[in-house]
Amino acid sequence: MITGGKLTFDCGSDRCISYYLEPLLMIAPFCKYPLNVKLQGITNAPCELSADAIRATWLPVFNKFVLASDAPEIKIIARGYKPDGGGCVTLTAPTIRTFRPVQCKTMGKICKIRGIASVSKVSPSIAYRMIDAAKETLRDYIADVYITVDQRKGASGGNETTEGIIYHGEAVSKPKGEQGNPVVPEDVGHVAACQLLDQIFAGGCVDTTAQALAVTFMTLCEKDVSAYLFGPLSAY
Repeated sequence: MITGGKLTFDCGSDRCISYYLEPLLMIAPFCKYPLNVKLQGITNAPCELSADAIRATWLPVFNKFVLASDAPEIKIIARGYKPDGGGCVTLTAPTIRTFRPVQCKTMGKICKIRGIASVSKVSPSIAYRMIDAAKETLRDYIADVYITVDQRKGASGGNETTEGIIYHGEAVSKPKGEQGNPVVPEDVGHVAACQLLDQIFAGGCVDTTAQALAVTFMTLCEKDVSAYLFGPLSAY
C-alpha cells in the first residue's frame, strides 16, 4: 500500500529534484493519506527537466483530470544548482477517488510567453542579458513576451495557447568546475528560446515532457474515453 503523508527527502546532487517529482505526481492520487513532501537538492541542472518545468507543464495536465479542489501544488522554496545543491521544493497533493475523462484535441494559437531568469551568486545583470537574448530570438514570432528575474539565489520559459495549452523551453549554464568552453548568458537565453520554439513546432495539446503523465491518467479513467492530441511521441 502507498501510504503517503508528510515526508522529507534529501535527493542528493546526482539527479535533479524533478527526477523524484515525476513518479510522485503519478502515485500521489492513490496514496492512503494526502501527500506532503519536501524534497531537497538540485532544482535546475543541464539536460534534466527542472522543478519549474514540472510545475509549469505537468500540473496543468494533472488538473484536467481532477476537480479544482483536488489540484496538487508545487512550491519552489529555494533554488539549488550543481554541485552544491541547497534547493528545496514542496509537493502537496490530496488523494483522489476517480479521474474524469478528458477531451483535449484543439491546440489553439500561441497567445503569450512567460518566463523566469534565475541567477545564483552572480550579478543580477547576468539574468537581464539572458532575458534580452531570449526576447531577441522570440520577438519575430509574438509581441507578448514577459520574463521576470528571480534573484533569490538558468533561464526557463513557457508559453500558453488560446486553449490553455502550455509548452516550455529551458536552459542552464554549466555547473561550477565543469570542464569545457564557457557559456555566456546570451547563449543560455538563446538556447531556452529555441527549445521553446521546438516545442511549439512539435505541436500537440501537451508538452512532450508531460506525455507520460497524460497517458497514465487516461488509462486510469473509469468511465468514457479520453482523447488527447499529441505531437511526435518522445522517448521521454
